[in-house]
Amino acid sequence: MGNWKRKQVSIDKVNKQLDSVGIAPCIDITTDDYPTRQEQIYEWVRLHKDEVDSFVTLDDLDILGQSNIYKAHMQGRCIRTLPQMGLTKSDAKKAIKVLHTPIRRIRKGRRGRPPGGPRGRAA
Repeated sequence: MGNWKRKQVSIDKVNKQLDSVGIAPCIDITTDDYPTRQEQIYEWVRLHKDEVDSFVTLDDLDILGQSNIYKAHMQGRCIRTLPQMGLTKSDAKKAIKVLHTPIRRIRKGRRGRPPGGPRGRAA
């Protein structure tokens, strides 16, 4: 897992790049309180549900390959980039398309599982 989000200099670099193309800066980061990126992202979106109309993940990790109860909520919102290439024009076009697709409203659920999801985890 990359740790760019833990270094202010890296966050500043990302924000500078976002600003250069007219995109607002990062306002928050996910925590490392959950075992998978799916859970980190889903929980952030759930906690900020009143502020989020849509989201997309851009990551060089296989977010959807992390099989768990969050996969259905992440399907169609994950764009896997190549570490050696970074974000390409094609990736950016896909991300914009995803961002124009509103998410279903996330109901309040207990932390650690989406509403209606399984109550336990397999060991």
